[in-house]
Amino acid sequence: MSKDNSKVHRDVIIVGAGPAGTSCARKLTRAGYEVAILDKAKFPRDKLCAGWVPPSLFRRLGIEPSEYPGGLREYRSLHFRIKGFPLKVPTRQYALRRIEFDHWMLQRSGAELYQHQVHKIERVDGGLKVAEEPHRKQKKIHPEACFLIDDRFTCRYVVGAGGTGCPVAAWQRKIAGMKRSRESLIVTLEAEFPYPFKNRECYLRFFDHRIVGYSWYFPKADGYLTIGIGGKQAALSRRGETIREHWDKFIQHLDRTDLVKGKPWKNRPEDIETESDDQESGAEGPLSLPTGTIPTPAGHSYYLRSSDVATHECRAVPEGHVFLIGDAAGFATLDMGEGIEPAVHSGQLTARAIIDGRPLRIEPVKRRSLPDILRPGR
Repeated sequence: MSKDNSKVHRDVIIVGAGPAGTSCARKLTRAGYEVAILDKAKFPRDKLCAGWVPPSLFRRLGIEPSEYPGGLREYRSLHFRIKGFPLKVPTRQYALRRIEFDHWMLQRSGAELYQHQVHKIERVDGGLKVAEEPHRKQKKIHPEACFLIDDRFTCRYVVGAGGTGCPVAAWQRKIAGMKRSRESLIVTLEAEFPYPFKNRECYLRFFDHRIVGYSWYFPKADGYLTIGIGGKQAALSRRGETIREHWDKFIQHLDRTDLVKGKPWKNRPEDIETESDDQESGAEGPLSLPTGTIPTPAGHSYYLRSSDVATHECRAVPEGHVFLIGDAAGFATLDMGEGIEPAVHSGQLTARAIIDGRPLRIEPVKRRSLPDILRPGR
C-alpha cells in the first residue's frame, strides 16, 4: 500500500476497496489496465456484515468454496420465523467474515491500494484542469486524464465503490440533481464477536414487533458469531421508533432462548472449533478474548435496489466514464438485503463495460435472494 503524496495517474481509479471495487479491479488488471484503489481504511480492516453468501458467489469468483482461504461455515438449512411462524428451509448457504474476505479480494485484485479519503473530484478537459473561477488559470495535468481527485490522482475512468456514503456517488448525484428514495433506506445494528455457541444453526426472524425487516443469528467459522437486526428507516420513523429499540428487544430474545446470554461468559479453548488454518487474514483468533460480553453494536445503512433508480444513477454522467457499483448505487436485493454477490457482479459488469467500451448494463445483477436460497445449485 502506497503512503507517499506523489502524483498518480492510472487508467482507472476505484474509490472503495470492498467486494465491488476489488472484483472490478481484478477483471481490469487481468485485461492489462492500470488500476489504483483508494480507500480511507488500512487493510485488513474490520467490516461488520452478516457475511451470508450463496454458492453462486463462489461460482462468480471462479473458485470452489473449499478453495476460499478464509474461515467459512456452511449451512444446510436456514431457520426462518415469519410473524411468529417457524419455517425450516433446506438449502446450502455460507457465512464468512468480511475482515478476511475483503482482504483476500484486495490481494487477488492486482491493484495498488492507496490509503486516502476522497474529498474532491473534478472534471478535466483536454488535459487541463477546468478552472472553477473565470479569472483563474487552467492547470496542466496528465494529457490522458478525464478526472482529477484531490489534486493528486488522475484517471480516464472513475468507479465509485465506497458504499452508501461513497464520495463519487455524492458528486455524481449532485451533478445530476438526484436524491435517493428514503423509502428504500435500511438501517442496521450488528455485532461480531467470539462466542462459545452450542447452537450452530442459522436463524432469521422477520417482522418481530412489527419491524419491516429481520434479525439474524449467524454462527461463523473459528468460533465467531454475528448477530444483527435491520429494518426500513421510513417505517421506523413513521411509528416514532428507532432501530436501537428493536436491537434491545432482540438481545432479550437471544437471552431468553439461550442463544446468547446477556451476562458475561468465558471463551474456553475447548469451546472453540477451529475451521480455518489461514494465517494471513489479519484477524485475531477468538482465544485472544478469554471472557466476553455482547459488544456495543455498530450501525450501518444501505439502500435496497428499487425500480430503475440504480440504472439511472449508473448512467447519470453522459460521458460514460463514471460508474457506481455495489452499495454506492444501491444493489442490495429487495427481499433479503443481500449485498455481497450483487456488489461483486456489478463490479465485474462495470469492468467489462470499460474493457469493451460500451454502456453499462446492470439488468443481469440479481434483484432477489430467495431463488438462490430455494435452489442453491442452479
